[in-house]
Amino acid sequence: MALETKIKEVKSKEQFPALFASENRETVILVLRETTNKLEGVVMHPKSNFGEYSNTWSRDKYKRLDAGSELTFKFIQE
Repeated sequence: MALETKIKEVKSKEQFPALFASENRETVILVLRETTNKLEGVVMHPKSNFGEYSNTWSRDKYKRLDAGSELTFKFIQE
């Protein structure tokens, strides 16, 4: 009789897209990818900058929101 044991290691790797926010949640960006400590993505909040695209946001200035975080929008037609 033999007993075989297998261990599968998984390296935790950040998945994108992901929400990142400034310290005070003043700005929220949807990050599509990260390149050498720079974030690339689209501004989601504040409304005045909605849709602005950049790849120059600093990883030091923005922190990833926890998995499961949500950002809700309500569009109102007047």
